[in-house]
Amino acid sequence: MKEICRIFALVLSAATFMLVISSASSNPVFAQIVRVESGPEVGHGFVLRHGGVCYLITPRHVTGSRRIATVKTASPMRSASATMESPFWDDMDLAIGTVRAEGLGDYCRTPLTQFDQSLEVDAGQPMHLLRLRDTGEVERSALEFEDARYLTFKARMARQEDAFFRGTSGAFAFVGDRPMGMVVTTTDGQEGQFIRIEELYQNVARWVQRSVRFVGTAPSADTAPLVDGMRIVLHSVTQPPLNSNTAPENMRQEGAYVFPAGRNQIIFRIPGVNPGALARIDLRSDPDADYALPRLIRVEVSTAAEPTAGWRHFAEAEMAPDGVFTINRSAQLARWVRFTIETAQDFGPIGIEAVLMR
Repeated sequence: MKEICRIFALVLSAATFMLVISSASSNPVFAQIVRVESGPEVGHGFVLRHGGVCYLITPRHVTGSRRIATVKTASPMRSASATMESPFWDDMDLAIGTVRAEGLGDYCRTPLTQFDQSLEVDAGQPMHLLRLRDTGEVERSALEFEDARYLTFKARMARQEDAFFRGTSGAFAFVGDRPMGMVVTTTDGQEGQFIRIEELYQNVARWVQRSVRFVGTAPSADTAPLVDGMRIVLHSVTQPPLNSNTAPENMRQEGAYVFPAGRNQIIFRIPGVNPGALARIDLRSDPDADYALPRLIRVEVSTAAEPTAGWRHFAEAEMAPDGVFTINRSAQLARWVRFTIETAQDFGPIGIEAVLMR
């Protein structure tokens, strides 16, 4: 009888463990925990969305000086690449990356505001560490909170058989479904040091929300001549180029259109007797060039005979820090497409290298 009870207890324990994995995988917040691979290094991170851009948060030592990292989700595993930066203060073990989120499917939907939390430990809701196995299964380990400092806190594995093994850096501690912090180091494999969620939110929010907002009306430029025979044709801009080498026409050929800081409206025409069906827009800028990247971009379309009326909202989003702005949506008929550059990611002249429409 005792043996039967012992077997039943083992089965129940296994079932409970699988239920925990299943619930963690389906929870929209828990599902944002990802595995991060960069060169020989392996760690974890968290993906979140702000301004239409998917960002990866991970310890800086996981990606080091490498520019590209691979992001892998929980099972069924999806992967995408991230372009990494380390813009935070020197002693903060934190990096942020822009993720090509198309490869992640339904992942990366948790807003940045989900990080606007306070470190609170409730005895009725124990703390857990969430991380991914190599197979993509979610592993949930109980933690015992130890102490908190201004920027960090420490927690210890509640069970002796659990450990902060290699590749755990970047995993997150949760109380219920609220993220409390990201583990960055361990001293003995049993105790981990975490960056507090308040510190993560303040630094990440300050970086992703940074912008230079333009005030006033930009000077008008002469209307560019229409050229038939192209899939899209530049019609006009409201900011003149810095010089003849940075002309607006460069957006459709070699080079870049670079213009003074200020709000800019750029209009393209889709040639043809009838309006075209527009479903995708791509803008590209070079993050390593000597100009600022656009930030907030508003896109409108019109089927009117002239680009003076009938404008309809198509999309509004931010260019990613790696210079990529991509919009995918249901097709709309358009004869004219107007881009309004509302803000920039830095001071100084602004540049756009390419505009593509599909």
